[in-house]
Amino acid sequence: MQKASAQCCVRLLQKSAMSPGLEIWSMTLLISVARVCCTKVEYTPVVAVEGLKIKGLKENGFAKYLGVPYGIIDKGNPFGPMKPHPGSSDVFEATESKKCPQLENKVVVGTLDCLTVDIYVPTIGNQQDHFPVMATTVYRYVFSYSGGRNLMKKKYNLNSSGATHGDELGYLLNYNMLGDKPTPKDQIMIDRMTAIWANFAKFGNPIPKKTNLLPNLWELTTKEYHQYLDINSQLSMKRMPTHKRMAFWSLFYKLYGETK
Repeated sequence: MQKASAQCCVRLLQKSAMSPGLEIWSMTLLISVARVCCTKVEYTPVVAVEGLKIKGLKENGFAKYLGVPYGIIDKGNPFGPMKPHPGSSDVFEATESKKCPQLENKVVVGTLDCLTVDIYVPTIGNQQDHFPVMATTVYRYVFSYSGGRNLMKKKYNLNSSGATHGDELGYLLNYNMLGDKPTPKDQIMIDRMTAIWANFAKFGNPIPKKTNLLPNLWELTTKEYHQYLDINSQLSMKRMPTHKRMAFWSLFYKLYGETK
C-alpha cells in the first residue's frame, strides 16, 4: 500500500511537470502531497485491553493508542448515564483521537462517539510481553483554586472567582506570562500539583500516603461513587461534581430534547 501510494504521487508529479501552465506554488503543493504519501506509518503490535484488541502507532520510541473506546453515550439521552463499551473480536485501529461535540471558532465539531481515551506509553509493547496500556484505576479531580498562576484566567484576563478549564497548568508548568516569583500560597499549590503528578507517574497513585503537603488520601472513582478530589487551598474529597448543573441539563433534555 505504501509503495503504491508513492508511485501514484510520483506519476502525478511527472504528469504535472509536463504541463507548461503549472505554477510554482502548485508544484510545491504536489511535492508536499508526495511527501505525505511516502511517509512511513508504523503500527504497534496488537495488544489486549478489556473487551478489545487494539493496535496503535509507533513514533520516536513511543507507542500511542488514540481514541480507545471505554463507553457509549445513549444518543436518545446524551445527558444520562453512559453504557459500557460492548467490546469486539475485531482488532481496533487506535490511530485517531475523537472530540465530544463543542464549538471551535463558532463552528460545531466533534461526535457523540467520544467516550474514548488516548494512551501513550514510553516502551513499545510486543506480543511476548503483553505490555499493559489501560489503567484500571481512575482518580478524578476538580481544580478550584484561584491564585496568581491560574493560566487561562491570566491569559484571557478573567476576574471571576474560582478556576476555569486549564488553570491548573500554571502550577505544573512554567509560563513567561505568569512571572518568576509565585506568592507563598501559589508556591504551596505548585509543590502539591507537581508532587501529585510525580507520584502518579511513579507509583500509579497520586497520594500514596499522607504527608504535611498532601494530608488527604485520594479515593478512587467508582461506578457507584463518583468521588473526586477538590484541589483548593485545602484538599478535600467530594462526590458528584457539578451535580446541580447536570441535574438541570438532564431535566432540560427530558422536557425538550425530543422536540423538533
